[in-house]
Amino acid sequence: MAAEAWQVRAAIYDGFLRSGSSPTVDEIATALESDSRSVLALMRQLHSLHHIVLCEDGEIVAAHPFSNAPTAFDVTFGEVKTRGFCIWDSLGIAAMSRKDTVVETACAFCLHRIRLEVVREKLLSDEEYVAQFLVPAERMWDDIRFTCSTQLAFCDEAHAKRWRERYHREPGSILTMAKTWQLAHAWYAEDRRDPAWRRRTAQEMNAIFRRLELAQPFWHVSDS
Repeated sequence: MAAEAWQVRAAIYDGFLRSGSSPTVDEIATALESDSRSVLALMRQLHSLHHIVLCEDGEIVAAHPFSNAPTAFDVTFGEVKTRGFCIWDSLGIAAMSRKDTVVETACAFCLHRIRLEVVREKLLSDEEYVAQFLVPAERMWDDIRFTCSTQLAFCDEAHAKRWRERYHREPGSILTMAKTWQLAHAWYAEDRRDPAWRRRTAQEMNAIFRRLELAQPFWHVSDS
């Protein structure tokens, strides 16, 4: 049977949602009654379309919001333990799974432990935690690994500022954790195993940014 790209994508997300990690190429091929070469070709197609992130050898690095590699973001939902690629994605796992979720990370400046709980699709937090975004939305996929490596959690805005000074980074966008949860929920609360799922158009992305009152021009994607 010839597998289709959406079936491979569905198998990858199903693996993450069930076990916290991605199935291998061979496991996907077996499940779809296909062959590994065809599955790998479809995975490379999904990579080129920004549905997943692959290494050069074809190993899955991430299927946003899930990371298949160690990160600073440990996420637990139900009995599943997994990892988020960044703070946005970590909260996105709670949105996608629709289960009570715990995100554990640390302030990128002082290493203070940060624990976030999402219960019944609501973020429970009275702290001043913030999320920092350095790469504008327009350029986030230029180097997705770098982009996600800078989407970090901090105790507060002061610690985010001191981190930028330490690493000589220009200001980007600082969001409260409550606003970051709203963004994550708007972005990821859908089933990417659905055959009809597709990436948003620039217009659809911008509609989310405007609805959440995120500052332009940082949070804006051009139509070209």
